[in-house]
Amino acid sequence: MKEIVKKWIRKSDHDFRNIELIIEEDLYDLVCFHGQQCIEKLLKAYLIHNDKNIDKTHDLLKLLSECSSLYTSFDSLKKQCSQLNDFAVDARYPGEDIEQDEAQTAYKITQELREFILGKIQ
Repeated sequence: MKEIVKKWIRKSDHDFRNIELIIEEDLYDLVCFHGQQCIEKLLKAYLIHNDKNIDKTHDLLKLLSECSSLYTSFDSLKKQCSQLNDFAVDARYPGEDIEQDEAQTAYKITQELREFILGKIQ
């Protein structure tokens, strides 16, 4: 595996570890933000692993589309990526509050997507 891919995975692991540390601390906005970030970094790692250039974007659906062009089973992740997509920005600023159940769902989605994407890289 390329060293740069390992670095993207390591960064995504940091986001995932943050979720595990804060899930019970009522920091629901951060759970959702780090879930989105974890998956964004893994999708980018997959693209780099397949010798594709990556755009500077937080849009999971755009990244997913690029991944799907390489391996069509990524299409099955569209609903989950859509659920996480808005957390790249919205979760970081005042506005709509994120409730515990939404954070729990984001965590579960992150776990599922993470497992799927890592399985396609390794």
